[in-house]
Formats: sequence, C-alpha cells, structure tokens
Amino acid sequence: MAYVRSGLTAYTRENFTRRLMNPFARFHPMLTFMGLVSVERLTRLGRPRTAAVFGDLAQLGRGELRRLGHSNAIFWNFQLYEPNDGTSVKHRDVTPTASSFGEDNAGMIEVRWCHYMEPLKVGKSSLDDATGPSAIMSIMDNSTAITFERMLKRVNADLFTGSLTAAQQNLVRWESVLGLDHVCSPNNTYGRVNRTTHTDLNPVAITAGTDTDTTAISLDLIDIINHGNANVTGRSQKSPDGQGCNLHIVHPRLWQSLKEEAAGLYSIVVPSMPTNAAIGSKRPAIRYGDNWITYDDTMNSSIMQSTRIESWVLEVDPRYNFVPQPFVAKSEVEEGGEFIEWSQLHAKLRVSNREPYLNVETTALTPN
Repeated sequence: MAYVRSGLTAYTRENFTRRLMNPFARFHPMLTFMGLVSVERLTRLGRPRTAAVFGDLAQLGRGELRRLGHSNAIFWNFQLYEPNDGTSVKHRDVTPTASSFGEDNAGMIEVRWCHYMEPLKVGKSSLDDATGPSAIMSIMDNSTAITFERMLKRVNADLFTGSLTAAQQNLVRWESVLGLDHVCSPNNTYGRVNRTTHTDLNPVAITAGTDTDTTAISLDLIDIINHGNANVTGRSQKSPDGQGCNLHIVHPRLWQSLKEEAAGLYSIVVPSMPTNAAIGSKRPAIRYGDNWITYDDTMNSSIMQSTRIESWVLEVDPRYNFVPQPFVAKSEVEEGGEFIEWSQLHAKLRVSNREPYLNVETTALTPN
C-alpha cells in the first residue's frame, strides 16, 4: 500500500496539534499565566491560518488590534520627558505655552517577529516498505515527535533566556525573542531602546542580604518587591493599577521553602487557562494576595524573577502557527534526492513587554 504525501502532511499537522492541546505540552510557566489574563479567544496553537494571542491587550486600540499578526513590528509608547511648562494663571495673565511638542515627549519600544524553523525529513524507502497505514503512522509518530520537542525546547528556552544585542534588534527579522532574563537585566537594549540612556525603563535589581535583612527567601520578599523598603523602590507605585509585579518565578529549591511557609495560610493551586486549550505548565503555584508564585527548573537556584504578567503579549503569526509545510519529495527539486521526503515546522512569534520597568530580579537568595 503506497503512502500519500498529502496524508503525511495532514497526519503530521494533527500530530503537532494534539501535542499542543495536550495538558502536558511542555511550555514553561510564562505561557500559562499569559493565557490566564488573555482577553482574546484566538489561542489555538497549531491551527493553520489561525492567529494565537496570549496576554492582556487592553491597552491596544482597535486599529492596533486589527494589525496584530500582520504588521512587521508592534510599538509601545513610553515617556521620554516630563513637561513642566504649566502654571497658575492670574486674571488677564499670559497663557502658558509648551516648550516642546507633545509627540516629542513620547518614545517607542519596537518589537519584531522571530521565525523559528525546524527541518524534518523521512526516508522514502521506510514509507514504501511500510505494511499499512498503522506502520506509516508509527514511522511518522517517531519521526515528528523529536522534531516537535526540539521546537518547543527552542521556544521555551528563548522565552526565558532569549537575548539580542542592539545591532541584532535593528534587523528586520529577529533571531530570538527577548525573554524574561533580558527584560530583567538593566542597562541593555530592549525593543531598540537603549536603557543605559533611558534608565526609567530599567528593572529593579535586589541583592538579598544587602537590600533586604536576610538572604533566606520568604513571602515577605513579595511585599518588598511591590511596596519597597529603605533600599528598594516598590513596583506598585509604578504600575497603572497599583498592583506591581504579580508573577514570581523561582527554582524548585527556593519554591519548596515558600510552599512550607504558605501551607495552611495561602492557597496552593494548579492554575489553568479558562476557556482555552490546556497549554502550559501543570505545576502548583502559591496564591499570595494578588500574586502568583511558581517554579521552573531552568531558573538559577539563587534567583527570583518577578514580572507584571499583564505587560506581556505573545503573538503567533496565523501563517506560521506551529504548523509543518507540505511534504516534498527531494527528487522533485534536487537531483539525487529520490529517497527523501522533507518538510519544515514553522512557528513565527512576537513576544513583547510594554512595561519593562515593572520587572525585578532578586539575587543571592537561599532556601533558609
């Protein structure tokens, strides 16, 4: 029984989609919590010609919303300078005039697309020798699973550690998304803006034991991050709703100490995306007031990274939504390629943080 190339493509696509919709899809916690605040219902990963958007889009106007998934870049405004030309006016006094144009007081963070591709090839002889549909599907399962996991691993790693230099951010297509590590690192370039010059966009860096009374991690650290102490300016006063950072990620070693402190006092739950596919991490999180505290194995064992999850938006281009291109016989495009069927798995992503100053990295932490 001969295989059908279109059948290979369809089966591979459904294979990827099933894995993405699977409760055990291997995404890190960032995507889970971005889905929790998503105001869009277009969160269908792995579906061709369907956009996927994770995050809070409340600050985007209708025009910008219509451009999502089609524009080359997404722009977020930030304040460059504070005008100081106004004054009280006496009777029949002179009306104050602005010394600069209002549009010149606003800067723009610009974030561009990153196109991930994973090549996949299958031996034509193996498919020819398969004894039936079940054998063909078994070959495709084994062939695609590793490719798919490599794609997820690459995207996952960049969501945390993806970084680009200023020169790399000037390219039309970025080589990586800018992950949490990059956003939490001060004095670099974020969204083509030099944070050495525009220091108001810098995150807060806290050294445990120096900026705090102890290196031992505790839930009190969340209050310091958001409300401050003698050495730290809390993030709540900088956020639009006074909430500050509300997602805090640590290494499992540190999370265990927080779990023991929270037991019996605060909720420990496994959050999931409402009305969306069960995508993301399936691991417990501490609900501390308006804050989520969870863990990730890839985190440094002495660091906590804190962010405002509503500041993040992840977009997936509808043309490249974790889908494979149709399989092609290599012999059709290259001499000597008779025994190879090949494809490419595509994921075109844009990850942006509109408030990079609402991030905190706490270092030198110990479990107790």
